[in-house]
Amino acid sequence: MKIIKPYYLILFIVFSCSSDSSNETQEEPKEDLSVDFDTSAKKIDVNGSVNFTDLSKGEVVTREWSFPGGDPSTSNIESPTVIYKNAGIFDVSLKVKSANGEASEVKNGFIEVLEEVEIGPIPDDYVLRMDFDSDVTDKSIHNNPTEAINFAYASDRFDIENSAGAFLAANESSIKVPHSSSINLNKEMTIALWFYYEEQQNGWFYTLLEKTNPDAGGHSRYGMWVHGGGIIQICIEPDTCPQSLCQECLNAGEPLNLNSWNHLVGTFDGSSLKVYINGVESSSKNIGTSGISQTPYELFIGTDPYDLNPNFLTGRVDNLRLYNRALSNSEIQSLYEE
Repeated sequence: MKIIKPYYLILFIVFSCSSDSSNETQEEPKEDLSVDFDTSAKKIDVNGSVNFTDLSKGEVVTREWSFPGGDPSTSNIESPTVIYKNAGIFDVSLKVKSANGEASEVKNGFIEVLEEVEIGPIPDDYVLRMDFDSDVTDKSIHNNPTEAINFAYASDRFDIENSAGAFLAANESSIKVPHSSSINLNKEMTIALWFYYEEQQNGWFYTLLEKTNPDAGGHSRYGMWVHGGGIIQICIEPDTCPQSLCQECLNAGEPLNLNSWNHLVGTFDGSSLKVYINGVESSSKNIGTSGISQTPYELFIGTDPYDLNPNFLTGRVDNLRLYNRALSNSEIQSLYEE
């Protein structure tokens, strides 16, 4: 008999592990923790609200807001809303924490809350009023004659076309109002207007409104000007001035916002000059008791043609009003809110 012996084949299978890094998940580097925040408004009225936003970077786990003078005075959410019920200037702080540490920031004087001003009726006892609604007609009860020179119209602050006066230096634009008793102010005054400020040549003064006096070396009896650096100036010539050769002037405390509408008011109450910008008093000056010198000459808007080298204004003017008295703070606020 033939015996068949079995043979066994053993296979060894070796598995190798690939080290291909393309299949591995790489952990993103963690961003360093830093703290920052901002707000929807930094200047509000009493009882106004402010929305704060946490702009911190990194893996923030907790937040600790602090709002001195605010309601609530603390918060731990990302974007809190805070009401300020009292006028003043207030700090704001934020502390953020992560698993690896913490960071904090205090912004001093970050929120300014303005005193509430009672708004009364809009004063309508003006001696000159121009609304520039496609014409330069005086809409006061005095109906002063007016003459527009090389003049055009543009959109107002509400983007309504042909509702503001457009002055262009290249065209030598201006408006002339002949002398009359109604604009020959002698005791008090208020000049109020909206002005879209476009940058002028620095170092020069440009007429917004002035009652001229060519017999006194170009000194105006009263008026408002804008300096090439965006500073508003008002002046009067006191009736106590010898030979009508002096002026009392006051500059605003800050420049205008460029390429935007600004509400400008200048007042004289018989002893003090004041300048207001956008409803808020900007500067004041006591000059002592005085009246305003008289002149039989014209009132001009946009230039002073009696100047030896007259400058011409570039910009837009709207809702111009002239009063023979000094308006109150509430009346000025009413004009601004109109």
